[in-house]
Amino acid sequence: MSHKIEINDTVVYGSNTPAWHGLGTVFAGLLSPLRVFAEGVGHRDILEVPVVIGGLTLSGQKGLIGVTSKGVQVPLAVVGDGYGVLKSESMYRILEGVYAGQAVVDAAGTLRNGAREWCLVKRSAWSVKKGDTVLTYDLWLNRHDGSGCFELHRTNIRVVCANTWKMATSEGNRVFGVRHTKNVTQGVESALQVLGYVESQEAKQRAAAQRMAAAYMSPKQASDAFNELLGIREGVETSTRAENQAAELNRLFITGAGNSGLTRWDAFNAVTEYVDHGRSTRVADGRSGAEVRFESVLMGSGDAMKAKAFDLLSV
Repeated sequence: MSHKIEINDTVVYGSNTPAWHGLGTVFAGLLSPLRVFAEGVGHRDILEVPVVIGGLTLSGQKGLIGVTSKGVQVPLAVVGDGYGVLKSESMYRILEGVYAGQAVVDAAGTLRNGAREWCLVKRSAWSVKKGDTVLTYDLWLNRHDGSGCFELHRTNIRVVCANTWKMATSEGNRVFGVRHTKNVTQGVESALQVLGYVESQEAKQRAAAQRMAAAYMSPKQASDAFNELLGIREGVETSTRAENQAAELNRLFITGAGNSGLTRWDAFNAVTEYVDHGRSTRVADGRSGAEVRFESVLMGSGDAMKAKAFDLLSV
């Protein structure tokens, strides 16, 4: 039985490797995209139905209802008639083709009762510096609530301290986003053609990370960078929360996992460790703190903070 973040959500992990937040079901072997779908991740179907209020049908609107692997119907969203649905099975079949049947899925799942869906596919490893290996991943996001696009991001995990960070490009780590129009499937096929360009951009970002690891940064310089990241300016009143965040980042710069307080890379890892493990989260609607932080790290404000930090600290 898959662990449910909400009652109709499923999260799975392959290679016998659980996640730091403790959510989800762990499988001993490798997971392919189609195996992920077979294990219950994603909706078996998404129904498009009229929106009726008080006996009247709303013009130009339709409702989306997901059908789970158990046959439960879950309301997802009310969207315009022009909204195009990219169903879960279609997404996983697309991923099977992208990687020519060789994809190894590290993790995949749904959030918010299946309204949002994600799949993390392993790529090659590389080194920032001696003893500091980075694993690279493709992060695929699909939404069924009208909140955004079908997207591909490039994400990295630092093995030393298990911190997730952004592989920043000119638009953060997003490789592409395809809007949910009626032609969404054709849009996805066109977007996949840009992957060759992405490989060359990623090489540039690896070089940037290696330069960060070789660039000296004093505690004072790191403190100034953290203040800029948090919007703290001299002579301007600062919130207690921002001051506490800055103090924690300065501490992690020196004492964080794998850090020595000497380089721009140490400063960046202070940010990733703080976002992934120390940053407070606002919990509402009965959701757990681990779940809220997980979503923030994956596709929310925590993810954006790491992207900003990478841009700020790159040399």
